[in-house]
Amino acid sequence: MGCNVIAMTASAILTTDDRTRLPLSKLGATPKSLYQAEARDDGTIVLTPLATIPAREKLVWENESLRQAIAMGLAEASAGLAHVNPELTSDLDRTTTD
Repeated sequence: MGCNVIAMTASAILTTDDRTRLPLSKLGATPKSLYQAEARDDGTIVLTPLATIPAREKLVWENESLRQAIAMGLAEASAGLAHVNPELTSDLDRTTTD
């Protein structure tokens, strides 16, 4: 699987408002964006974009073999190679009727 990476650099001189906020939209930030902010000793402020995931999905991101198995299953389903697992189907039936 290949991955295309597009490098984008934005630069602007920003002025804080009366509440010391910066208009990050001038650098491409969208409303409700989440960032980790780091203030360095030299006055540099580094913003790193973040994304949050539900705790129940954390396991997938921490387990490489699980991610690979999910990716393979999705690829098989896209290729029409997926089949119904009767054991799983019966488990799902039980959870939806409770």
